[in-house]
Amino acid sequence: MSDPAALLATSQFVLDAPGVTGRHREPLYPGVESTLLWRNERATAGVLWMSAGSVVPEHRHAAAEHHVWLAEGQVDVADRTLTQGAYWHVPPSVEHAVHCSPACDSVVFYLYLRTRP
Repeated sequence: MSDPAALLATSQFVLDAPGVTGRHREPLYPGVESTLLWRNERATAGVLWMSAGSVVPEHRHAAAEHHVWLAEGQVDVADRTLTQGAYWHVPPSVEHAVHCSPACDSVVFYLYLRTRP
């Protein structure tokens, strides 16, 4: 596949659903895989594929914020249970974790924006 960042420099970068699901997945945590969709020097867009009951442990990003959408499934974040279609924002330096429901797998789309170099 072509490099998404290089493509964006000269044209739109478009992936249909099979293009997204077919991209390479990297193990991130037990039961959690990450797919890079696009990246440049300021932003990263990707997908987390979470198996039922999996967890992205508590962490923070000192120089970035997250915009996150739940595409499928159910997760617990910030003491709330979210279902398909939900959105949440995580400001820089705020600790956060994602707990996938034990009842179903979940798909999470994220946009990671660096707020400083």
